[in-house]
Amino acid sequence: MKNETDSTPPTEFVGLRAKMFSLSSGTKSQKKVEGIKKNYVKKNVRHESFLNIMRNTTTNTQAKFHMFKSTNHILNTVEMTKTSFSL
Repeated sequence: MKNETDSTPPTEFVGLRAKMFSLSSGTKSQKKVEGIKKNYVKKNVRHESFLNIMRNTTTNTQAKFHMFKSTNHILNTVEMTKTSFSL
């Protein structure tokens, strides 16, 4: 069994959907959002944003980031805009 919180008891868990959750344990929090780049989640997503989405169900947020995409062996830089949080 994997220890997710490094032997500290979790204080709060917010699960919005499958593969979209935030686990807070004191000063450290673990966040997972499927389909969004890890670097974007690390810099821009906070545990409080999960709580705001859970309390205000009408709020949807957009994630905008750049990525490399290959089409027919031609590399392009693409700006992606995805819905990051929704219920």
